[in-house]
Amino acid sequence: MPASRPPYARLHDLLDHAADEAPEQPAVADTEAAWSYAELRAASRRFANWLTRRGVRPGDRVVVRSANSPRLAAIVFGTSMAGAVLVPLGHETTPFRFRQVVEDSSPALVLTGPGTEPEPAELAVDEVWPAVAASDAAPPPLRRCPDDTVLLMYTSGSTAGPKGVVTENAALLFAVEAIAERLRYRREDRVLLRLPMSFDYGLYQLFLCTLARATLYLARTETTLTLLRDLRAWAPTVVPLVPALAGLLARLAGRGSPALPPVRLFTNTGDRLGRRTADELRRLFPGSSVVLMYGITECKRVSIGEPDEYLVREGSLGRPLTGTEILILDGEGNALPPRRVGEIAVRGPHVMGGYWRAEEETARRFRTVGPSGVRELRTGDFGYLDGEGRLYFEGRGDDLFKRHGVRTSTAEIEAAAEDVPLVSRAVALPDAADGELWLVVGGPVAPEDVLRAVGARLEPQKRPDRCMVLDALPLTANGKIDRLRVAAAVGAAVRRGASGPRPTE
Repeated sequence: MPASRPPYARLHDLLDHAADEAPEQPAVADTEAAWSYAELRAASRRFANWLTRRGVRPGDRVVVRSANSPRLAAIVFGTSMAGAVLVPLGHETTPFRFRQVVEDSSPALVLTGPGTEPEPAELAVDEVWPAVAASDAAPPPLRRCPDDTVLLMYTSGSTAGPKGVVTENAALLFAVEAIAERLRYRREDRVLLRLPMSFDYGLYQLFLCTLARATLYLARTETTLTLLRDLRAWAPTVVPLVPALAGLLARLAGRGSPALPPVRLFTNTGDRLGRRTADELRRLFPGSSVVLMYGITECKRVSIGEPDEYLVREGSLGRPLTGTEILILDGEGNALPPRRVGEIAVRGPHVMGGYWRAEEETARRFRTVGPSGVRELRTGDFGYLDGEGRLYFEGRGDDLFKRHGVRTSTAEIEAAAEDVPLVSRAVALPDAADGELWLVVGGPVAPEDVLRAVGARLEPQKRPDRCMVLDALPLTANGKIDRLRVAAAVGAAVRRGASGPRPTE
């Protein structure tokens, strides 16, 4: 825990303190609106009072399906002020997933933002906002959720439907402050967010900026055409990335476009960032640093590296957050010594409260340990610690496999493929079709050349059997590779008889 912890008890306390201390400081902006911290608090209070008048009670769930906007920021803080529980969904959420979340969370209210056609039971944000804007901006009465839950962050997993991660105020605030201690956002920082706030990595940028009194600029998430234009217009100093977005930015900036902004910090989580892309970002944006992190929605963030640590410790994702602990466990739940690969487990106040209405899954992944009742999360991911406590990620549980008697991971094969010139991203699919190991890559490359180059980088037992090349790998709304769609593409190719080439001897 950071030493000088401010007296924050609820999520919206972050905003109240920022508005008291820096009322005129720019808080959040997009191409339609720009609000100071005082204006953001006033809008949040109006939304909280509007919720109360509509009969939303403490503990009720409020589902919001929306693209990023200053109004969404006010909804986030205003829901907390009303003592309700926010359930954020991206505007690109499919109808099927949307119905799953609504059925599971049983909301008292469902709001839909611009660009999404509301269902009959939903209210459009644009239509209700005049009533919100006419509401009282006075501080709403103190109303707290009975179990202090402030968010339900829905995530996919091994179960058939999405799971709602119960996020309590104390765990959220601890995570925000512990992350802020490492990343050190500043009041003069301008953070460009192109990730949806329905993704916890995107949502926490709002909280980190508010804590630092920095400014959050909301770029459009549905198109890549405006990325460089947004960078030039807003001149950000901090840019949070996932690998697909990092690769896109490096390609666009590498075309010789003038007047790139003075970015000081790129952060990455959500998936492995290739060294070549990280190096390219540092070259294109002189003076910038890259920080690699590891996290999972169930405890927000696990470890954070030092700026450019990857240059001296290849693969390191840094040390655990202050006040937390990482353990590497064997199959029996025993802690393993340094450099032994096992399941990553995390202990600390930032471990969330389990899964909404899913007792069996909660019991499988979460538990309390020790006399003080510290929470422990079994992440389902695998890695190891070095002798100084730095974390190295080996793969998701499903990504580790044995081949010809040798244990390997899809992450290792994908890293070798992404080291090949012109390969943008790669996905390794063991047993994707006919029991063979397939490699699917994006980029203007020939599959035979990729297999030959990867074969020179990997031991014989780890080399893919076949390769498929796509112009670009499909992505989820959060910017991660959509592995299900990649696997479907391989299956379709096999059914057509269009098997990928085999390695050349």
